[in-house]
Amino acid sequence: MTTGYNLAPDLRTWIEAAVGNSLTLQQLNGLVELCHSMAAVGLRRRIAPVLLDSGVHGTNYRDLAYDCIAELFQRGEDGSLLQIRAYFQGIDRAAASDQELLTHLRRIVFTKVNHGVVRFYGEADPDLGKILRNIKLSIQALRNFSVVERFGDTFLLPAFSPSLEHLPPFSREELERALRKDARPDEHVPALLAHLSRILRSQRECSRLVSLTTVALAIKSIYLTPATVDPAHEPAADPFT
Repeated sequence: MTTGYNLAPDLRTWIEAAVGNSLTLQQLNGLVELCHSMAAVGLRRRIAPVLLDSGVHGTNYRDLAYDCIAELFQRGEDGSLLQIRAYFQGIDRAAASDQELLTHLRRIVFTKVNHGVVRFYGEADPDLGKILRNIKLSIQALRNFSVVERFGDTFLLPAFSPSLEHLPPFSREELERALRKDARPDEHVPALLAHLSRILRSQRECSRLVSLTTVALAIKSIYLTPATVDPAHEPAADPFT
């Protein structure tokens, strides 16, 4: 069976050269290509092809992947790769296996992909971008959810709650239907997240880990396509803020 490391047999050499600021052009190209391949795979899992039509950062996954990893290859005044060097300087590389080094590299690449996806959604769909930002701000302020990284995606988990991640995940449609039972389209993001927390905690049929993007898309749908119109509640002037 071909493993990820079989595709990068020189990874340890590249990392040591990056830490020692002695990368040759050939080594740099190999490291860039490996990171780009990882980023492209992560983007295919996260961004629907239809959203590429916006052309905000490019029209294909390869363009977006380069955009996501560009920050990793920014150089300092001495010519070193600042972020890669700093990250791997904090790891006992001699004790780490080749596979562990690959896992570490994948982690920092997927972190950049996560940031890139949020940025891309925000620029391709400003309403969704506002919701994503407000979800993050709400979580930072209230600490009612933990942020968990899994498989190149960002997930939310109700604080101090078992993840039940062995169970199947909620689909966007299932999450939206559950939210609509209690949520109103004039409620702001913190209130909707409170509904979400209660929904996840009260059930044991699905995983309590829910994708950040899935949550944002469900909230956007509630705002833009309310199931019913309640005359007792006038819609907020800008429910996204």
